[in-house]
Amino acid sequence: MVTMKKIIPVLYLVTICFIVQSCKKSDSGSKDPTVCFIVKDEITGEPLVTSFTLYTSDSQNPQIATTANYYVSTDATGSVCIEYASYSPYLTEIRVLKPGYDEYCSGDFTHTIISSNNYNEIILKKRSAFIKFHLINQPPVFSTDNFALSAENIPYTCYYTDLLTVPPGSASDTLIIASVVSGDNFIIWNLKRNYTSISDSSFTINAPLKDTVTVEINY
Repeated sequence: MVTMKKIIPVLYLVTICFIVQSCKKSDSGSKDPTVCFIVKDEITGEPLVTSFTLYTSDSQNPQIATTANYYVSTDATGSVCIEYASYSPYLTEIRVLKPGYDEYCSGDFTHTIISSNNYNEIILKKRSAFIKFHLINQPPVFSTDNFALSAENIPYTCYYTDLLTVPPGSASDTLIIASVVSGDNFIIWNLKRNYTSISDSSFTINAPLKDTVTVEINY
């Protein structure tokens, strides 16, 4: 005959086992995912050892997002795998920095969910393409004029930098050659007089690797 005293310990053990098994299942289900990258040189295709930063957030809304940042380096094969928090699955930015190369910044990845399939390839570039700007003033610049010009490969970098500035009183016909990274470069220029924009424009031009393209700007 089974007594009540014997039943209670048995039920207690069964309950404990059930809880333990449930916890194991829960742990395995919440394992943080991993994303992998490989970094290569644009010209040689060789792998590069670089510093690598991955920025993630828990929300697509930057106003309420909690961020998680990962600072690592690629190995001798140019590869790195990052185990990121499952509660922060949205990729907001990647930055890859190596001396002698332009800083890679993934401005086009903003608020996309990180892909964990295979290795995501990143190509580091040097300023190995050139744009010859032919600047023509019509009418000639006034003493208070200030002309600024920039060219950036938007999917490659997250920020704009002034490529050149033509000071007041410059010649009305100027040739300037600027080095840029290869690919589609977004050109934007602005002519200001007394700090007020009087003329501006923007467009995209493709600058092939190790080649020079000519762009004429009438301002």
